[in-house]
Amino acid sequence: MLRNDDAKRMIASTDPTPLAVLSADHREDIKLAASRMVPIKRRTFQAAMAVKYCAGSARQAEAVFSGTS
Repeated sequence: MLRNDDAKRMIASTDPTPLAVLSADHREDIKLAASRMVPIKRRTFQAAMAVKYCAGSARQAEAVFSGTS
């Protein structure tokens, strides 16, 4: 079973775009914005961020935007 850090390293090594494009501050800002939305708007926003920064990959978005940076 992969730990969150291991998943981030694997994603970063196969597709560096999300972590290279987004600084830790930007990831925190996106998480903060999502946390202040009602559930349906939050899911829509998270999906849009996954498409924009993670090539639409929900798994990759989860690794990039969840947990501690």
